[in-house]
Amino acid sequence: MQIHLSDITDSEGKHIQLQLDLDLDKISFQMGDYPILEKTPIELDITNTGKVLEMKGTGAVVVGIPCDRCLEQVAVKIPYEIDQKLDMKKSDAERVQDLDENDYLTGMDLDVDRLVYLEVLMSWPLKVL
Repeated sequence: MQIHLSDITDSEGKHIQLQLDLDLDKISFQMGDYPILEKTPIELDITNTGKVLEMKGTGAVVVGIPCDRCLEQVAVKIPYEIDQKLDMKKSDAERVQDLDENDYLTGMDLDVDRLVYLEVLMSWPLKVL
């Protein structure tokens, strides 16, 4: 799901609240592909403070992960919280130069699925039993 942010960046102090459904069907990374069994809508608040956009959000996904002992699929709930600040005055090249690796922002477009994907990876369980 893509959100175009130009409306909120034009008005200092503007605040929007969104409830979005995720399009993610699986989590894929070097350990393998894991199906998303359930997903709650993401509650996302975006505020223009004048200098940056502050994003806060919550949600959860249930991912099918193999048990580390028996390899049977286990439904693991992974809640996530988003607390990000986006400097919209920086170009994509400046973000790379500053080692700001948020690849969920391209120009004025916010990729909510990519943002959630990265948050879920940060909360990934070390062991599943």
